[in-house]
Amino acid sequence: MTIRMEHVSVRLGRDPEDFRRFAVTVQIHSEVKPGLKATHDIDPGKAANSKELMALIGIGAGACCEYLGEKYNDTFDVNEVCRFAVAAFVEECHLQTHLAVGIEAKIKRLTDHASTVLTDAERELLHKVDWALKHHEKLTPVEMKWVNQCILRIHSSQLH
Repeated sequence: MTIRMEHVSVRLGRDPEDFRRFAVTVQIHSEVKPGLKATHDIDPGKAANSKELMALIGIGAGACCEYLGEKYNDTFDVNEVCRFAVAAFVEECHLQTHLAVGIEAKIKRLTDHASTVLTDAERELLHKVDWALKHHEKLTPVEMKWVNQCILRIHSSQLH
């Protein structure tokens, strides 16, 4: 999931190079050139605590603002954008806690019905998600949304 506030998007997801690691992506969308955005990836593992992580998110948002300002003459209030970035990240974390309710039971149900409902690629993703849970890893909002969508497909197929 991606939370967007004003011209700021923040997403908590997996590192594309190593699915066992998380990454926070901060994007600032240009006002001057629609569709253009500056992106900054943050490794949350490098932050000593949540306060430092929030500071890194704010710094990343500020750097994106400065880049868009220098290259494309975007005029952002950097302090406001940093606040929006931190607020969007907090909202993303709240969303994650709500999506995670009963996730272990959902994964078990998916595993039981994997051969009939899921494609090969989805079964591979299910294996990765199951591995993460068994190793006490937290799932990303995108992964939890995918699990919920698959459970909905199983439920819908049983109604017919």
